[in-house]
Amino acid sequence: MRMTRILLPLLLMLLLAGCQATATQQQRATELRPGQLYYGQMSGGSQLFTFTLAHPSNVLLEASTPPSRGLPAGFNGRLIDANGQTVIEDNESGENRNFRIETTLAAGTWYLEVRQPFSCRSTRCESADMSYTLNYRALRN
Repeated sequence: MRMTRILLPLLLMLLLAGCQATATQQQRATELRPGQLYYGQMSGGSQLFTFTLAHPSNVLLEASTPPSRGLPAGFNGRLIDANGQTVIEDNESGENRNFRIETTLAAGTWYLEVRQPFSCRSTRCESADMSYTLNYRALRN
């Protein structure tokens, strides 16, 4: 009984802290504009982007990397709705094993998490090119 009194408030605090972290991440997301390329660099972890559709649209989101990059995999992408639910996830259907997401989305706010699954922190990887280009296009239905 005593253990329940301690665990229940602790679990509630952890749950609320997780929701706050997601809201903070969404507030810090980089805004994407259709037709504008984003140039980034990442050595591991992820970056969050956002875009808003005024109308239902056909959307293309894809990463590209230099062919001479030398790493075994490209960047992964995960499309997330305004409630934080994963809608589509892709790892390597684009060029050079990068993500390519092409789908029809409803009007609203959307998030794209770009992830680099391989962290390159050793001295052997210092010269590895960790740059990428993110392309976002939206065509109204």
